Amino acid sequence: MESIAFPLVIGRSANEKVSSLTGGLGEYIVIVPSARWETKRWPAENFGRLISKLPLPCVITGNNADRHVVQQVLTASKNKGVDLCGRTGLRELTALIAGAKAVISNDSGPMHIAAALGIPVIALFGPTDPDKTGPYGWRHNRDLKVLSSSLHCIPCFRKKCKAPECMSGIKVDAVFEAVKEYL
Repeated sequence: MESIAFPLVIGRSANEKVSSLTGGLGEYIVIVPSARWETKRWPAENFGRLISKLPLPCVITGNNADRHVVQQVLTASKNKGVDLCGRTGLRELTALIAGAKAVISNDSGPMHIAAALGIPVIALFGPTDPDKTGPYGWRHNRDLKVLSSSLHCIPCFRKKCKAPECMSGIKVDAVFEAVKEYL
């Protein structure tokens, strides 16, 4: 498969803001615990348990509307994560992702930004189809990993579900194993 470049320009001011927000962290992992659809969200408790296991600092992102999800992740991680929820715009988010060792994300915009930047991605999929909405080239790029449950009902593309086992069925240990090679 021929590679396609997706050049993203990151300005100096965005890099400077990210540097001030992450000053002293060194290497870090970006965590994206939210998604527009609730059914596309891996449980906050799982993100928290994962953060507690990871040896690198984890920077948790989101916009102001994601505050409740990020707070649940922080609580579950015993406040081990670095909370940047609502503190970055799109340019700063891009700069933050560009500096990461890896990104762990639900099916969301930041997942695509990381893939475009060539940053390793562990993408968590439930009701959506990674062949349609996954990170570009994931089937041919070993740095783009898609994890999902093997349920008969996926992909269903439902925005509402009484029991979204497709997301809760993705095990913390499986995500940890997927990200280990980038640490």
